[in-house]
Amino acid sequence: MITAFTAREYWTIQAILETAAGEKFPAEVVRIDGAALDVGDEETAERHRAAIETLHPSVTKVGTRTLTITGTSGVMSRTVKVTLSVN
Repeated sequence: MITAFTAREYWTIQAILETAAGEKFPAEVVRIDGAALDVGDEETAERHRAAIETLHPSVTKVGTRTLTITGTSGVMSRTVKVTLSVN
C-alpha cells in the first residue's frame, strides 16, 4: 500500500544517433559526463537539449533493455539507453 506520494513532472531526452555506417536510431539519454540525468521540468529539458545539440557529445556507453509485454499478443519493446560525454 502506498501511504504517501508526491507527484512531480518527469521528462526524458531522446537523441537520434548515427553509427559510423550511417544507420540512425533513437536512444534515451540517461547520463551526461557520468552524472545521471534528472529532468524535472521543461526548462531543464530544454537546457540539456540545447547543450547536447551545441556540444556534439560522443556516446561512451550503449545499453539496451528488451521488455516483453504479456497479454498483448506478444508485443515486444526495446529501449536503447546511452551515456554521453562532452570530452
